[in-house]
Amino acid sequence: MLFVGESPPAGPTFFYDADSILHHATRDAFIAAYPRLARVEFLPAFQRMDCYLEDLSHTPINDLPRRVRREAQRAAVPQLGKRVAGTRPRSVVVVVTGIRDDVARALTTAGLEDVPIDGLPFPGQWHRSDYVSELTDLVRQWRRHRVLLPPFGDSARH
Repeated sequence: MLFVGESPPAGPTFFYDADSILHHATRDAFIAAYPRLARVEFLPAFQRMDCYLEDLSHTPINDLPRRVRREAQRAAVPQLGKRVAGTRPRSVVVVVTGIRDDVARALTTAGLEDVPIDGLPFPGQWHRSDYVSELTDLVRQWRRHRVLLPPFGDSARH
């Protein structure tokens, strides 16, 4: 599962440092759908399930003025297409619904136009519960359809 965010945050937090808003909300959603995950380190389990996060832009753009931010999003499309070319995600989750079309263009350039895309709001102050609820539903679907790899590094049923 490929998660695509807008960019790394302009501040000192980062998803893979396990200290960002996105990390905490994503962890909460996965645990709601997969309670055993509460007993293990989340990031290694997330990666074992074959989930990963890529950003549209590798440069923080979330604090830019709206027009400049939109230009930066558009300009980042070709590079995202190059980074995801050759991958085979079963699904793409766009985190920040406003970049969904940009991500779809990048997937098309990477030959991944047939991959299903879901868009979720960024889990900030106003949309955290929506993000967690919607992602929980997606993770439950993925579990039901057995598209996630086992998160525990063993053959335990998931």
